[in-house]
Amino acid sequence: MFARDVGTTAPNEVVRVGQINGPLQLQSEDQDATIHPGDIIVGDLNGVVCIPQSLAEKVVELIPSQVEADEKVAEDIQNGRTVAEAMKEHRSNVKQP
Repeated sequence: MFARDVGTTAPNEVVRVGQINGPLQLQSEDQDATIHPGDIIVGDLNGVVCIPQSLAEKVVELIPSQVEADEKVAEDIQNGRTVAEAMKEHRSNVKQP
């Protein structure tokens, strides 16, 4: 739940505070995930990612390699290569955990 603070905009019959600073479970046919206090949520137009707090440092180590690969893929596509060709070449070099 994204919230800046606890509010009282909905009547008690519709919404009530069950817990503050506790885990949030997301469950549907497509997902079963839990977001814990302190986890890092990153979102853009393409989606949302939850990074567990315990993995944050590892993710920071991996990001530069991914960014470099993405930039090379974009450049290759602009120069006429297919997405598949560019990704095969550059994504195979991405640093792995």
